[in-house]
Amino acid sequence: MTLPLLLAIAVTVGLGAWLVMDRDLFRIALGTVLLGHGAVLVLLSPRLPGSAPLIGTDGVVAADVADPLPQAFALTAIVISFAVVTLVLALAHQMFDTPTGGPGSPSDDTAGPEERS
Repeated sequence: MTLPLLLAIAVTVGLGAWLVMDRDLFRIALGTVLLGHGAVLVLLSPRLPGSAPLIGTDGVVAADVADPLPQAFALTAIVISFAVVTLVLALAHQMFDTPTGGPGSPSDDTAGPEERS
């Protein structure tokens, strides 16, 4: 692993972890995106050079073929990161959609008849 790649992983994961610990939901969503990208960098960093992961062509030995498993893990990490960001944004929308600005707060429709004017 080269030094610039190691520094990119450290900065991405460190900044993502710092943003996730904030109270602002936009920063939490941005931190989740950065953590997801950091995970993809970690998964794809130890790859070794090789040919395409296809077996059956002439002259290609199975030991010289690149391993497709890190690529599959990276794709899975991207999908999971997208799902988590979608969940955080849905929670932020729910929080700002309620009258008092918090989930589970009573709305104006649940007031009793004596409270309505």
